[in-house]
Amino acid sequence: MAQSDSSGRLSRLEEFIKQVTLVTGSIGVAVFSAAVIYTVALRFLLNRTPYWAEEVPRLLLIWVTFLGIAVSTACRSHLTAGVMPLIVRNERARTVLSAVADLCTIGFMAIVAWTGWDLTSRTWSSLSTALQIPVAWTYLALPLCAALSCIVALIALLKR
Repeated sequence: MAQSDSSGRLSRLEEFIKQVTLVTGSIGVAVFSAAVIYTVALRFLLNRTPYWAEEVPRLLLIWVTFLGIAVSTACRSHLTAGVMPLIVRNERARTVLSAVADLCTIGFMAIVAWTGWDLTSRTWSSLSTALQIPVAWTYLALPLCAALSCIVALIALLKR
């Protein structure tokens, strides 16, 4: 009963991370699209460009991309891309390869999170040109989303 309960908690945590990153990323894509359309319309209609025209879309695109990494890890579409069941027919071999893929993901994402945090922590005092916000807000996507991907891959490994 205790193992089933902990597996249920892990599944709920995994689903929570997946849903939060998916919803946040989707909102980010919508805001990114609106910002680009607004900027292009202003440029062509009024011959003006907002001061944030380059920074906001870049910031949103970076965050949406890294949130997508966490979502794809939760959906198990990052390494196998749905091809493994077609190539590897043996269920036991697929399980072993999935565990190896999870271990590789955990290792790689842990390194990315660590080095990403190092980069982020070094840029808190630097301000962006237009928005005058810490540049670290842009870089924060890297360690945060890599850590979420690491957690999701660890959950998948523990649930086996």
